[in-house]
Amino acid sequence: MTEQSVGTRFAMALFRTFVDASNPENFAAIHAAQDAIKVSGGGDGLFEALDWNLDSLAVTRKALNDLAAMPRAEILDGRWSFPAMDPTE
Repeated sequence: MTEQSVGTRFAMALFRTFVDASNPENFAAIHAAQDAIKVSGGGDGLFEALDWNLDSLAVTRKALNDLAAMPRAEILDGRWSFPAMDPTE
C-alpha cells in the first residue's frame, strides 16, 4: 500500500486466515502463515483521522463477517465479491 493508492498516509490492513478444523495438520500450516506475516512502514507525523463514512464502514464490516461465515467454495469460485464503496464519501 502506498499513500497514492490509499489516498492518505494511513491505512489499515486486515489479515484473516481460514482453517480446516477437521485437519489437525492445517493448524500448523495456518500458524506458520500467520507467523510469516510481515508489516513494515511508518514515518513521522501526527495521525489525523479522516471523517469516515460510518455507513460505508458498517457495510465493510458486514462484508468481512459474511465472508468469514460463507462456505469456502463461494469464495474460491468467484461467486462472492466485496460491494463497491468509498469509505470517505
